[in-house]
Amino acid sequence: MRVIFDARRRNVRTEPNGRIVMTLANGSKVHRVGERRHGGKGWALVSNDAGELGWVFAAYLDCVPVVGDQLKSAPMHPRPSGN
Repeated sequence: MRVIFDARRRNVRTEPNGRIVMTLANGSKVHRVGERRHGGKGWALVSNDAGELGWVFAAYLDCVPVVGDQLKSAPMHPRPSGN
């Protein structure tokens, strides 16, 4: 799934609360590839289309599907009939 930033430019860091390595503008499309809690706050590891990785504060992400995403659903299993 891709995520889109919901506000102004956001810092991308080497680790949660780490050194800033780049910024992403509002509307940037990234892939969320991991998450972690640090200092009681959620952080997301994201990758852009160029494959660059970095950490952003998860509260600033708005998770929405983007055209071209391949969404997967869990397999359906029949429920026992109870007979």
